[in-house]
Amino acid sequence: MKRFLAKKYNNFKIKHSMKFINQENVIDLSLGDSDLTTDLEVIEKTFIDTKNGHTHYANPYGLPELRSLLCNSFMEDYQLNYAIDECLITTSGNHAIWLALHAIINKGDEVLILEPYYPFYPQQVKAAGGKPVFVQLESSQGFHLDLDKITNSITPKTKALIINSPNNPTGCCYTKIELEKLAKIVIKHDLVVIADEIYTHFCYKEKHVPFSAIKNMRDHTILIGSFSKNYVMTGWRVGYIFTNPELIFIMKEINENNTFTSPTISQKAAIHALNFRNRIQKYLYNQFKERLFYLYNEINKISPLKPLKPEGAIYLFVDISKTKMTGEDFANLLLEKGNVAVIPGYSYGNSTKNFIRLTASRNLKELEIAISRIKEFVNKFILRK
Repeated sequence: MKRFLAKKYNNFKIKHSMKFINQENVIDLSLGDSDLTTDLEVIEKTFIDTKNGHTHYANPYGLPELRSLLCNSFMEDYQLNYAIDECLITTSGNHAIWLALHAIINKGDEVLILEPYYPFYPQQVKAAGGKPVFVQLESSQGFHLDLDKITNSITPKTKALIINSPNNPTGCCYTKIELEKLAKIVIKHDLVVIADEIYTHFCYKEKHVPFSAIKNMRDHTILIGSFSKNYVMTGWRVGYIFTNPELIFIMKEINENNTFTSPTISQKAAIHALNFRNRIQKYLYNQFKERLFYLYNEINKISPLKPLKPEGAIYLFVDISKTKMTGEDFANLLLEKGNVAVIPGYSYGNSTKNFIRLTASRNLKELEIAISRIKEFVNKFILRK
């Protein structure tokens, strides 16, 4: 059977995080899917929609009511005046990035990917026929933008740049000043920026600044959003894209040969989430901030681990280089001996192989147990070597 596989199969292989061991009492801090459930009122209203027959195909652009509410929310939050024909509903943020890349990339086009990166970016670029070019950011700078490195990575073949802020896995949030400087590079080289902005509600220092809100960047930006993290709706699979109507049309045409449209009932749930967004956002923000900074403060007490202070998102990125282990070896041993699952840094690029990522995905009681296990693990298997 293997001889029938397309050669491009390797384009889709993801660096797997660790050896998953069948242990019932593992505390999972690996995946970005928390123990929090979608708001009950959203679920109840969506159940009523289902009973009322909202189980058929939706408009291929997405339900007009949902697109209109999204446009209103961006005007209210960021003073960004998007029109409904500049919005496309997708089956997740991941799917949105896939559509964006297939709409703009021709064979051989180069796409700059800032490292550390979301693991699916390189494979998606390759699948669209492009070439990923990695720009390694520095941990000493908190993985903020290195404009010189970005500039030096641009060639005549460079078509696009993917940015992700608030960032997975680092928790870094790019400042408005950084983005304004980046905008000058984008204009000079006429780049398209795919702005992956799915953690916008989780900024702990300053309010999130969409890249398309930066002067002259609206026409250069494909803005990617999602309900997965901002509304803990990972299983509903609803994302969205904001960009110019011509690109929206092209992506809609591509998607008609893929999923056709996002699930109607999931879009109805997204409508209810937006209607209750102020209440939902406040609750989730407080939950994740408390959990994340508990993790940060406690991990910061465990020598030789060195966590990066999170500015946003729901992740803690930890430098474990002083343990003399790679992140992969550390994560596998921690899972086997400590019953705590984390992601090794090599999943996010070769330059971060001595990091691990923890997710604030469990309640404080479970996080306390996880911290206790990590402390015991470090004392027993790292410091006593």
